Amino acid sequence: MDGQMNADKNVDGETQYSTDEVNRVIFGQSSQNTQSHVKENGNTILMQTLLKQNELLMKMLAIKEKPPEEVYAPPDLSKVLPTFDGKCKPNEAADWLNTLCGVASLHRWSDALKLEAARVNVDGPARQWYIGRRFNSWAEFEQQFKATFFRKVNTGSRWKALAARVQGKNESILDYFHEKVRLCRDWELDLFDTKEQLLDGTQSKELFQYLLSRTHNDENELLFDIMDYMRLVEHRNVRFQNKIVLSNSNEKQWPRGESPKPKAESSSRSQKGVETATSRICYNCGSRTHITPSCPSPVRPKGACYGCGSTAHQRSACPERDKKNRNDTNEESRRQNERQHSGSAGEIRLLEPAYNDKAYNSFESHNNPKMYL
Repeated sequence: MDGQMNADKNVDGETQYSTDEVNRVIFGQSSQNTQSHVKENGNTILMQTLLKQNELLMKMLAIKEKPPEEVYAPPDLSKVLPTFDGKCKPNEAADWLNTLCGVASLHRWSDALKLEAARVNVDGPARQWYIGRRFNSWAEFEQQFKATFFRKVNTGSRWKALAARVQGKNESILDYFHEKVRLCRDWELDLFDTKEQLLDGTQSKELFQYLLSRTHNDENELLFDIMDYMRLVEHRNVRFQNKIVLSNSNEKQWPRGESPKPKAESSSRSQKGVETATSRICYNCGSRTHITPSCPSPVRPKGACYGCGSTAHQRSACPERDKKNRNDTNEESRRQNERQHSGSAGEIRLLEPAYNDKAYNSFESHNNPKMYL
């Protein structure tokens, strides 16, 4: 047991000796001041270590926060922005400039690239304005652009523009809605006045009555009602459209519940001087009961009158022709008088005596074959 304690003392002595030696070598001081100097230098080493650790930590954080490398692709300036021609409404110039500034900010364009984008997307009078000036910076371009194309519109002109904006004949209701609402917002109108202005320029009477009977709390509810109405109208038109559908047999199929209109009865008498393709006429005697090869009358001599067959005169001087013309004139006058004295639909009209034209013409041609063509 005593031997173990002596061994521990020797170890402590060696450990203490070793510590003194180390302090003397590192700090260059004697063993008398070792304790105080070790304490002071230990704090210094600790501070230096902490500073180095903080420096390494900041470097690691900087590496992690570094944005990834971006590949810049130059945009097609002719397709990114709309074209400005200078012949526009008062608000369009401001809208175009705001669009250009927004796209430039999104893509982080430089001032030189913004000037190039403006040059590419101007046309007409605005292009002549751009060519006739020299811009040293984007701020100078923006200042001169506002001075030339921005103008303050008086109150009367603004109100006339609002009242004159109505829906076109074939214009979409959505296009009309959004532009009309924007004009109303320029006047800071409330929902009631905005709805009144919108309905005042609507083409559809049915849509006007539908929206007038509805209650809306904001513009979105008004827009949703318009969209629902147009959707239902479109579906109904597709379902109940009155179109004639052709079948495979090329026969007309009429919608259910409808029937084709009856054809008007054709007149029994053909119009004066007009012959149908199916009518028959004998060019020898003028009869309509047979054709020339089967005519029982003698053959008309060459150069004879086509009306009566006489060789003493021509067709233009035929007395039978004058007689027939007078009869036709009297018949037409009689019919006009009957039409004038006849009543409207549902009243009793005078009826002509019924007779058979075919039998009458056959009888006349048999007794006087030279009377008719």
